[in-house]
Amino acid sequence: MLIVRASGGIGNQMFQYAFYRSLQERGKEVYFDVSWFEKHSKDDDMSFQLYLLNTTYCEPKSIIIPEWLHDDTNIIYKFLRRYQIDCFKLFFEKENCKYDPNVYNLDNQYLIGCWQTEKYFLDFKDILRKELSYCNYFDNKNQSYIEEMSKGESVSVHVRRGDYLQHSKIFGNICTEDYYTKAFDYIEKNVKNPVFYIFSNDIKWCRSFFSNRGWSIRFVEGNSGRNAFMDMVLMQKCKNHIIANSSFSWWGAWLSEREGIVLAPNKWFNGSSTPDIWSDSWIKL
Repeated sequence: MLIVRASGGIGNQMFQYAFYRSLQERGKEVYFDVSWFEKHSKDDDMSFQLYLLNTTYCEPKSIIIPEWLHDDTNIIYKFLRRYQIDCFKLFFEKENCKYDPNVYNLDNQYLIGCWQTEKYFLDFKDILRKELSYCNYFDNKNQSYIEEMSKGESVSVHVRRGDYLQHSKIFGNICTEDYYTKAFDYIEKNVKNPVFYIFSNDIKWCRSFFSNRGWSIRFVEGNSGRNAFMDMVLMQKCKNHIIANSSFSWWGAWLSEREGIVLAPNKWFNGSSTPDIWSDSWIKL
């Protein structure tokens, strides 16, 4: 029996769910533990949102999960995670965004990680496209966006600032102004009449940077807080994508309903190689 822990923002949750389903499809007895969110339920960015999708999972209800496993500040958890000590039947993901086929040989383990690579679940892409699809209604404003994006050469552009600026040691100086300029130039040279849809947690900065450059721009606004997830749903309606080093726009591009160009930064995290984060068809800039 295996248990996959769900944690973090919606992008991480989707990776963890996809990993869980890939284990299940390979014949493993596996459960999906969502109890982490009981401790983090007041944080909009870390709220459990997979219920908004067509997901199906089985929780380990008859198994007691120690509370300290969901507390990143707990000294036991910090020690075990830092040194990747596999005890108490815990198994920590060894490297960020790197495929580890050895996990298929595990049994009776509690699996902690993000599992951010399509190599775990690419064989089940059609299943996941259905299960990770939005299952609720669209309000009038988002429905209007969808109708626009479904026509012509729409391009989703994700600019993540906010929390990334606070953790610049890990995320900083990757998706720079130069990255977006090169990405826009690439699209302009290879796509006829593109329309760029800007998604960001800092639209004010985006208006200052992207406006008055001769590009056809739309700034997507109105989805915030626990409704911010709708931006990812809208990204999926676009044909082409310029993603950030973020699981949020990773899924926006990977689940896209239309085949087009996907541009991604050639580095994901500072100080980490992340060799398997990119899909093979994506272009790295």
